[in-house]
Formats: sequence, structure tokens, C-alpha cells
Amino acid sequence: MSNANRAIIRYFLQIGIFVFFFAASLFFSAGHTDWTMGWVFIAIVAASQISIAIILMMRNPDLMIERDIRKGKRDLDRILTGVMTLFGPISICIVAGLNNRYGLPQISFTYQIIGVALAILGSILPAWAMASNKYFYGVLRIERVTKLEVIRSQSSEKSISDRDVS
Repeated sequence: MSNANRAIIRYFLQIGIFVFFFAASLFFSAGHTDWTMGWVFIAIVAASQISIAIILMMRNPDLMIERDIRKGKRDLDRILTGVMTLFGPISICIVAGLNNRYGLPQISFTYQIIGVALAILGSILPAWAMASNKYFYGVLRIERVTKLEVIRSQSSEKSISDRDVS
């Protein structure tokens, strides 16, 4: 199996596990699964993760392969990143589920729709960043410079190196 195929399989497996833990923490703490906005949230999370994976596969498959390679990453960085990306949002899901279970102050439908719109916009931002910047990475990486390129904006006719710096 090629590195690209292995990376794709692992990436989608991670998405599945990620979404499963989100759903489990949300609905277990709520005590029921007949919660429309809970399912809307899970759908937004799943759709954003899948769309990011598809964007990576189409626009930057090398980044997907590089994310799959564990070599050269500091173990502590990997552990902290995993903790922050999994347990932080899951704790939010648990609190939201408990809020739903015990009927704590409910948010009006208008604010729920605004929240859904903001969540969708918030999930578009990292997808756009990955699509437009082939060097996009979610954590700090220090590596040897292998090749430098000037990133040219579509709206600008001159690159940064062509402009006067004075």
C-alpha cells in the first residue's frame, strides 16, 4: 500500500473516531439522542472534517502524507496536540449535553441559527487556509529549509520580493 493510500485511510479513520467521540460525549451526557441541534452540531463537525480531508487530497496530498508520518515530531507536541484537539472540544460537548439534559437556560432558536452559521463559517476558515497555502500546518514545526518560494497573492501583481522594502 502506498504512503498516500495509507495516509488517506488513517485520516478518515481519525475523522470517524473523532466524530464518534464527539457524538458519544454529547448524547451520553444529554441522556438521549432525540436532540436536533446536537445532531446539527455533529453534522457540522463531520462535514467540516471530511471537507478538509477532501481538500487536502485534491489540493495538497503531500501535506496529508506528511501529517501521517510520525517521524521527526516531538512526542510531547503530539501528545499535547491530541489532548487539546480531543479533550477540549469533548468537554464542551459534555457541558452542552448536560445543559440539554437538565434543561438549563435554553438559547432562543434565532441565536441557535446564528450559532450554526458561525460554526459553519468557522469551519470554512481552516479549509480555506489549507486549500490556499500548501505549507499550512496546525502545529509549530521547525525543520531545515529545503526550498523557499515566494507566495504570490491572486489580487497582487507583484510578489513581496519585487516590492521596495523601504
